[in-house]
Amino acid sequence: MPLIKYYGNLESLTGRKEETIPYTRLRGILKYIRENHGDKAWKEARRCTVFINHKNYIFHKQINPTDTVHFFPPLAGG
Repeated sequence: MPLIKYYGNLESLTGRKEETIPYTRLRGILKYIRENHGDKAWKEARRCTVFINHKNYIFHKQINPTDTVHFFPPLAGG
């Protein structure tokens, strides 16, 4: 099962730094977050930048069971 790591507000909203979950698609991970951690956590997760094994999610189509998925909060500044 992929290891999911949370940072920033998402860590506070889920009450966890990380957890393993049985989904191998981002849609399933987001569904899990909504069902287990609530709408606020789900909305925050949708705003996050997602990395899989330190590469941006947009370059991946599938998440392998051995992957680590990082949810980084939105960045701002200049």
